[in-house]
Amino acid sequence: PPVMSAFEPGSVQKSITFAAALQQGIITPRTIVKVPDQIYMGGVTVGDAWYHPTEHFYATGVLAQSSNVGTLKIAQRIGPKVWMDYERRFGVGQSTGIELPGESSGYLPPMKDWSQSTFANLPFGQGESMTVLQLASIYQTIANNGVRIPPRIVQSITKADGAVTTTKQPSGIRVITPQTAQTLRTMLESVTLPGGTGVKAAIPGYRIAGKTGT
Repeated sequence: PPVMSAFEPGSVQKSITFAAALQQGIITPRTIVKVPDQIYMGGVTVGDAWYHPTEHFYATGVLAQSSNVGTLKIAQRIGPKVWMDYERRFGVGQSTGIELPGESSGYLPPMKDWSQSTFANLPFGQGESMTVLQLASIYQTIANNGVRIPPRIVQSITKADGAVTTTKQPSGIRVITPQTAQTLRTMLESVTLPGGTGVKAAIPGYRIAGKTGT
């Protein structure tokens, strides 16, 4: 299932949107975003999971509280073409190439097939799909200072005569800068702190970064 079954990732995908915005210099962790309860975009109305009046959030708070509206406001600043570029950089819609049969590439709709409302859903993980392995690869990239390492399961091959051939480690793919990855990790720590959506993942004495999903 981790390589064959694709699912709609929901809010765990927001990390890519924030990575793009940070890398492009569009936001910092303390950028203030005006967040209404709903936003009308692409012919559809998108709301947050909880009611709130129009508030001003730091970008970190948008991520910590997993605001769909705030995320879309940031995605609008990025623009569809640049956003799509980062999706591809993180490997969305592409098979990882792991040495297992039946791997799904997931689904990322090409821009030529977008409807008016597509970009009102994609930045927070609806309308696309990925496997658990692809999702792990996204967060591995953030943890690994912005370098995505293609996953492998074969460490070495031992022939009948005992000769051992070590599998060559694949080259890493630079996705975001180390500074962007470090900043994003710090922002993701807010998810597990009081006020965030993932407080149950907090471990006393440790700095935990993560993201909740639908």
